[in-house]
Amino acid sequence: MSSWVGMEGLSPAARAFDGNTPIPLSVTPERTANRADLIVRDSSGREVQRHALDPSASDVQWTGRDDFGLSAMPGLYTFSVESFLGETSLAETPVQSYSRLVEARLENGATVLVTEEGAEISADLISGIRKPAL
Repeated sequence: MSSWVGMEGLSPAARAFDGNTPIPLSVTPERTANRADLIVRDSSGREVQRHALDPSASDVQWTGRDDFGLSAMPGLYTFSVESFLGETSLAETPVQSYSRLVEARLENGATVLVTEEGAEISADLISGIRKPAL
């Protein structure tokens, strides 16, 4: 796992929003859904935004802007997608994004990775690794 330090890991870890820079997200609405919502939660877990998504979408950008064009406060945010068939909720699934990994450590026999934003995530939840974009 130490070879992952300095790389970008794809995971549902919290992402830092600076108030301006959009965050690219990898979304996976349920295949049978005919509508989907992107749910944004702040570091306390409180839902702060909900946006309609195309249920066939796979990659989206969260700009941090609400329906009135106002920007979310800088801070850590987590994301999920709620999929619907009509008005029936099918599932809510975590959204993944790439974050630079800055630390790997062993805690109680499990590898924990730390992102540059300070989020800690189990190595088991990393679903992809890539070199950082320049």
